[in-house]
Amino acid sequence: MPTLTSLSPSIRRPTSSGSTVPRSPAERGRRWEDPTSPISVTPQQSAPSPEGRGIASNPRLTSAFEAGLSALFMSLLALVATGHVDTARAQSAPAPVSEERVQAAISSSWPKAPTDWLARLQQDETMKACSQHHNTPPAEVGREIRNRERASIKHPADGNYIGDWTKGERIAQSGYGLRFSDYPPAQVNGGNCYACHQLDPKEVSYGTIGPSLAGYGKVRKFGAPFAKAVYEKIYNAHEQQACSLMPRFGSNGILSEAQIKDLVALLMSPDSPVNK
Repeated sequence: MPTLTSLSPSIRRPTSSGSTVPRSPAERGRRWEDPTSPISVTPQQSAPSPEGRGIASNPRLTSAFEAGLSALFMSLLALVATGHVDTARAQSAPAPVSEERVQAAISSSWPKAPTDWLARLQQDETMKACSQHHNTPPAEVGREIRNRERASIKHPADGNYIGDWTKGERIAQSGYGLRFSDYPPAQVNGGNCYACHQLDPKEVSYGTIGPSLAGYGKVRKFGAPFAKAVYEKIYNAHEQQACSLMPRFGSNGILSEAQIKDLVALLMSPDSPVNK
């Protein structure tokens, strides 16, 4: 097995003929002190120094060797850590939840719900699939969800997707609707958009569950195709992302078509504070 000394280089001096000869001890000492001197490094021989031979006697080689060992150690440590992380992830992967267990948990949470609320406690096919797969459905299930939810979207008959952004701002700020304190309803539902998104850059209170929508229309140059995509996203977010955390505002009757168009205007109108 090679020793540290046998792995170190040897400093040799060029001659007039182009070959190299070992330097004298005194000359070797001068060359170590003068890093600008022309030297050639030949591997597999010991490295001379003023005090003797070997890596340990030379600070530069010692530092390089220690750095190499440190890099090797950190690489091995990273491999071990990665293995542990992957194993832990595999062991912690959630198992599918049975439909009966989910429904029992939902029903027991609202034992005194009004009769006309009971329908809200029954999961539809999409919610059952999302619950079963912890909101991360397999590719095929996700495709089925998107296709099913896309079919529920009703587009404006006039082909216009943009309403009044001033009304849209009020809808986005309002969290009214679907709460126990809102029963029986005394006004139209709001979208409560600021609970999850940043919209107007000047608004200081907003949630971060969803992405920031500040400058949304401006970034997209207020293109008509984007207005249609926003309408569909608000109407039923599962059409674009299966098991989205965003409510299906249109498909579930939370917001009207006109309200959704007003929210589209809030995002896509050049005059909207979202795009200022």
